[in-house]
Amino acid sequence: MSILQKKRFDLIMKSDSGKMSFLMIAEIILITLGITLALKVDEWSAQREDEETKVEYLNDLHEELQSDILFYDHYNYIYKFQAESIYSTYQVLNNGFNDQVDTKEFAQIFVNGLNFGAWNRTPIVWEELKTTGKRRHIDNKSLLIQLHSYYNKVEELHSGVLLSLQKSILDIRDVYMKEFDIKYVDELLADSTIFILESKPSNESIEVIFSDKELQKNLKKCYAYFKAAILNQNRFKSEAQTLSDAILLEVESTK
Repeated sequence: MSILQKKRFDLIMKSDSGKMSFLMIAEIILITLGITLALKVDEWSAQREDEETKVEYLNDLHEELQSDILFYDHYNYIYKFQAESIYSTYQVLNNGFNDQVDTKEFAQIFVNGLNFGAWNRTPIVWEELKTTGKRRHIDNKSLLIQLHSYYNKVEELHSGVLLSLQKSILDIRDVYMKEFDIKYVDELLADSTIFILESKPSNESIEVIFSDKELQKNLKKCYAYFKAAILNQNRFKSEAQTLSDAILLEVESTK
């Protein structure tokens, strides 16, 4: 039996109603304070857990954005090489065929420009935050808006420029790979940035390429798509670094 309960029992026995009422009020106050304190402890614990979850997701987002930066560097290197190959092919075609054109070298450059695949960058951490509702852990609304804008633009690049470029490349590839007697071209090109031609293309194949009036126009279009892709990837690289820095600041402010 608690001290208050014993005291209240003694007062009941003595019929001291005034002191008994005081003790009852005091007991209610103590119980209320105890409940309030317990709720505050639970609230503090839940807040601390939310902050730990927030920091964990912010660190994961930071790592994912740093990975994006390396990813853009890698594809910019590849796309610059392919864009140069496409432009070199265009220049040779524009100048017309002559005795000084090395047909094997020309065909090799042509094939190099056609080795293209549209990447599709899936932001795993960001998608988890969106689909599970855990974005609520990140209470910096400005940062969330910037992240949302960044990932939307990356998706738009894939669904717009890159898929258009892929279609243009495939349209050319389907026609001309058979002229170089290359079979299973997708599997062969997937192994390397550069596919090495083993033999010199026939004069008939070269004549087919140089006589195609639409090819130069299609190559110019592909070149423009490559330049747009490179420009966008450089912009995304800069945005990813800015967001990455902002996330680190948010982590520091949370600690």
